[in-house]
Amino acid sequence: MIAGSRLGGRYRLLRPLGEGAMGIVWEAEHIATSRRVAVKVLRVPSESHRHRLRREARFCGVIAHRNVVEVYDAGETEVGEPYIVMQLLHGETLADRLRRTRRLDGPEAARIGRDIARALAAAHARNIIHRDLKPSNVFLHQEPGTEGFVVKLLDFGVAKELDADDTLVTERNGVVGTPAYMSPEQLASPHDVDARTDVWSLGVVLFETLTGVRPAYPLELKENHGLRPRPTPRVSDYVMHVDPELDDLVAYCLEHDREQRIAKATGVSDRLDLHLALQACKTRRGMPPWPRVESMRARRAWPAPEPRITQPWYGSDGASWIPETVPSRPEGSTAAAMVRSQAASTTTAAATMRMGSQTLGMLGGITSLILVAVMVGDRMQRPAPERATAERGIASVTAELAATQRPRCFEEATRADERHEAPKAQVAKKK
Repeated sequence: MIAGSRLGGRYRLLRPLGEGAMGIVWEAEHIATSRRVAVKVLRVPSESHRHRLRREARFCGVIAHRNVVEVYDAGETEVGEPYIVMQLLHGETLADRLRRTRRLDGPEAARIGRDIARALAAAHARNIIHRDLKPSNVFLHQEPGTEGFVVKLLDFGVAKELDADDTLVTERNGVVGTPAYMSPEQLASPHDVDARTDVWSLGVVLFETLTGVRPAYPLELKENHGLRPRPTPRVSDYVMHVDPELDDLVAYCLEHDREQRIAKATGVSDRLDLHLALQACKTRRGMPPWPRVESMRARRAWPAPEPRITQPWYGSDGASWIPETVPSRPEGSTAAAMVRSQAASTTTAAATMRMGSQTLGMLGGITSLILVAVMVGDRMQRPAPERATAERGIASVTAELAATQRPRCFEEATRADERHEAPKAQVAKKK
């Protein structure tokens, strides 16, 4: 395949986007609609690879979830090789992000893990298990015109349908999946697996996302050629200040005994969703997302800095300020004499400023007292108001209100209303 080639007479290949062990992904254009898509074609044709590509197209079409890559079409080339047409993604894989940043903070890792768990839950609802969950199969898709990213789960080529008799294995040592992310039961028997094997793989991805390293291989070979489970470390062994609930959740995903492991991906997504909601509440309330731990480093008692004479600083009142304390100098030096004279002048200026402010305060207080005395004397000279009597009835109050002169604006408004109503009264009288 080269750029410009056509597939099925409907798609034109533009440029390669990526290459894996099984196939090559091209950016292509739909000839009729000019829509940009991603097309996966086989790199090394074989019956196993053809079966896996057809399986991926069918499983992605059946699941149809926002966090699973969309498959638009499937077909065969002129020579009979299958290809699938998928959604064109923009962004990077989780593996690329970890190579760039080494690890992610708790909220971002929890959000990515929650969306992966939602995709797995949608697949498990269709009795499909992924069996090859790893950071390179998780894409952080940046949709045009939006902020943030959408998690997309890729590559259902080795997925297994639980209701069907599946004997698919890869050509590499008969192992289905990537050993570093496989559960102990998947390593022991690739066919004796269920949805809990994806939960283990999700725990490994979360562990690596939070710490930057993968946990130890789950099984170790002993001298008698037997496999024994290896203790799995916790996230808190590698990262400080990790949220305890997140630490426990990853540990429950990485239980060697699958009977003790979280059974469903929906359980993981619900717990991570609750964790993110609680963290958002703490952030809105101004609470720290995790308990602060005081550092155990020995604190050194640093001596206070020696005061030094600096440039004059002019405050809001226009007066200059210079520290009154000066560093110690040899008594006989010229610098010491200059410092003493400058300090003496500064002290005198500061004392004068303090006396001036005290004098102004006293004058203000005396002025306030004089004003209060004048107001009290004026009130005492006024005649006392007449005492209200009970004989003052409704008639007297009405007469006083009638004698009160109403404002001019009120009189003008009343006359205008009368002029407006007069023609209406005359018309009514004629009728």
